[in-house]
Amino acid sequence: MRAVPQLYPGKGRSLAERILTDTLVKSELDTIETPEDAQLLVWKLHNAVTAEISAKTAPFPDALGLAAEAFQVMSNPQGQLLLGGLTSLKKQQIIDSINGRWVLSVCIHALSHTLSLTLSLSL
Repeated sequence: MRAVPQLYPGKGRSLAERILTDTLVKSELDTIETPEDAQLLVWKLHNAVTAEISAKTAPFPDALGLAAEAFQVMSNPQGQLLLGGLTSLKKQQIIDSINGRWVLSVCIHALSHTLSLTLSLSL
């Protein structure tokens, strides 16, 4: 998890580092037992960084109707969403949304590299 903040540019990097030092986030980190648990924690971290930078941005996935305030770990640590408080159904909806988004992102990323390589080879 120490490598995750490196994925964020600028202000997001220092926010991610600080969020990972939060007592409640650290306790959630200690309870990770499955790949899904890890995905949920990274999902929470992503939404927490976004919520601190832009409180008006709806947390992902929008369909769950979660409030940005639930992810403001630094500015509202006691009001943060706790992963253990999510129902099994909500967790599955989040995992499904994450998997759909990541697969789409990887496909787009791979496609852009393929197009770039094709253009380079054509020249």
